[in-house]
Parts: sequence; C-alpha cells; structure tokens
Amino acid sequence: MKLIVTGATGFVGSEVIRLALHNPAVTSVIAVTRKPIDFPAGVSVEAETSKLQSVVLEDWTSAYPESVKQHVKDADACIWQHRGDSVEVTVTKPGGIEAPGRKAVTSAAMKPMLDTFGHAPTVHLSELAAAMIDQCLHGIPKDPLWSEDLVEIGQRVLHKEDYLS
Repeated sequence: MKLIVTGATGFVGSEVIRLALHNPAVTSVIAVTRKPIDFPAGVSVEAETSKLQSVVLEDWTSAYPESVKQHVKDADACIWQHRGDSVEVTVTKPGGIEAPGRKAVTSAAMKPMLDTFGHAPTVHLSELAAAMIDQCLHGIPKDPLWSEDLVEIGQRVLHKEDYLS
C-alpha cells in the first residue's frame, strides 16, 4: 500500500510514519510536509527506511505543483492531519493521547461529555497511529472511531515491542 501522510512532523504524524516504516503491508510512505522530514525517534534497524519519501509543500493554499502531484499519484490511502482554518476532517476521535513522557490531557469541559456517552477518554499514541494505518489497509468498520475503538484496533495489530517507549 502506498500511504500519504500529511502532518508527518507532528506528534501523531511522526508516530504514523514510524509504524508505517515497520509495517510490511505499507510499501511506500509519502510524507507531505512544509519542511524536510527526519526519521522519527524510535525507528528500529528492522524498519524499511527506504520506503519514506519527503515531499515539501510550502504553500498549502495554492494548487499542488506538478512535482507534488507526481509523488502522490496512485496512492492507496491518505492520513490527513492538517490544522488550519478551512479544513478539518475527522475519522478518529480520541479524547486524549498518551505517550511516554506525555500524559493525556482531557479538558474539563470534554470529560463530562465523554463520561456521559461512555467513551474512554484516552488512547496511547502508538495505538492511535496503528489504528489509523490499519483503517487505511482494511477499511473503516464504523464512523466515528472513538478512543475505545482505537485502543481495541491498536492492541489487536501491535506487538508489545511496537509501542513507542
């Protein structure tokens, strides 16, 4: 699977890249970024680093240049993580994201809503990233995916050694 990842230099995007490089079903990872990307922390020697291509797109408001279009052509899936005023697309809905050295912060306003609807408020960063990749590979079983869905998918596809530590 050829996977496009935007927001690849961010907190979640860098973990998506790390896990995609370890996933044999992902044959190519195109990181569309504002600046060249380095390999994320935690990439092991077993990772297929040659799968990663960094594509710099400095102007996200104009039409994509032909060079970018050539890189993203024939992609099988895209994980779009972009913060901006005009675009917001959400398939995953984690209440909070936990990672080593970073405790999930669930806002005081959000916690009662999550408690009311019975959704788990947090998901581990590796589980979130693995679930996003899994959805690209196998389709989305339901919409939206709440934290407990992301945890279940992530735990199903990850091995203990796959978690960011």
